[in-house]
Amino acid sequence: MITKLRPFVWRFLDEASKMFELYIYTKGNRYYAGLMAALLDPRKEYFTSSSRVKSCKDHGIVGRYKSLDAVVGCNYSNVLILDDTEEAWTKESQDNLIVVEKYCFFRHKMGLPKCKSYAELKTDECGYLAALLEVLKVINRIFCDELAINPSGVDVREVLQLFGNNC
Repeated sequence: MITKLRPFVWRFLDEASKMFELYIYTKGNRYYAGLMAALLDPRKEYFTSSSRVKSCKDHGIVGRYKSLDAVVGCNYSNVLILDDTEEAWTKESQDNLIVVEKYCFFRHKMGLPKCKSYAELKTDECGYLAALLEVLKVINRIFCDELAINPSGVDVREVLQLFGNNC
């Protein structure tokens, strides 16, 4: 497998880690999860322990869906999910989900033979993660402001509803 990191990824992780506790959660196996953690975080700054790098198979989940139960238990009120596949998550988890545009640098990743990859176009995306980071900053600010007013009744899913499908 060849992996190319999305432009701005380390700055994104650095700034996001100041607002959120970051996890990797994959449908791949534990070995793959570890490889992705090493690639994304070679200095172990963002996924600071192996407990923040999870595979569905770690929890005996071999079905079609990822579930927040495996990562955080039953309290979903303060959890955001960033994933490029909505269909990978249980129905209960989808209210916490921000669907991230797929990063298709190489053709085989696209699965659409008529579309050109960034490599074929001899270009790369510009600014997607920077824009997403700005959205996360707004979500974090709204959530923290609400938390200051009502410490027991804040729910990030309600904050996400303010954005509709525009995250």
